Amino acid sequence: MNSKLTLGQYYSSDSLIHRLDPRLKIRWTLCLLILLFIGRSVPLFSFYTIIAFGMLVLSGIPLTHVVRGTGKIMLIMCLLNLINLFTVYGKVIVKLGPVTVTQEGLLRYLMLLWRFVLLIFFASMLMYTTRPSQLNDGFAKCFCLSGETAMSVTIALRFIPIMAEELSGVRDAVKSRGVDFKSGGVKNRLKGFKYMATPMFQSAIDKAAALSEAMEARCYRGAKGRTRLKPLVYSYKDMIGYVILLLCITAAVWIKLKL
Repeated sequence: MNSKLTLGQYYSSDSLIHRLDPRLKIRWTLCLLILLFIGRSVPLFSFYTIIAFGMLVLSGIPLTHVVRGTGKIMLIMCLLNLINLFTVYGKVIVKLGPVTVTQEGLLRYLMLLWRFVLLIFFASMLMYTTRPSQLNDGFAKCFCLSGETAMSVTIALRFIPIMAEELSGVRDAVKSRGVDFKSGGVKNRLKGFKYMATPMFQSAIDKAAALSEAMEARCYRGAKGRTRLKPLVYSYKDMIGYVILLLCITAAVWIKLKL
């Protein structure tokens, strides 16, 4: 497996967060993602950053591992948000011909980028610290989903790193056959990417078919009559986790209203 592609892959560890109930982790993630959109201020985002740092320490996942998995997405977010630098009116900082960068535009750009970084981090931590089987059970319990629906959601999430790895393999194979992605204009580069489309779609179909056959061979028939080897049971650590979640929500609302 390509070590550079870590987005969405479970990181094996015996940390405190890894041992928590998946229902708690799913609710933590949803609450944090919602809180990210209730306000936009430096004190509020600083508070979320402290939470993110605490999660990173308690999970035992190296920062380099997280950056490898989310770096490219964050780079795309940086480029997509550049429009805010040039379209927001205010105090001019830099003016190069028709291009004008304002203080308000720079502030909005940085705040949006900060929000996206936190959003990607919180969503990624759920995937890094929870096994696919636990995700399946957690989604089913949290949202009262049927076994088939929960399995579909879990498979869709797990296919992200698989297809990312497959894309890397197809790209290397195409490059070895003389296709150049780095030289020439935009048209030439897009022409190179078209050679990757067919193998990628074919690979996705083949993997989906193989997964279907594997599940059928193991007599998977949905949730009907299915038992669990390790049923979800809350521990005292999970209860403490819920208390901390309520305290974090209260603190975030207080910062939003007071600061």
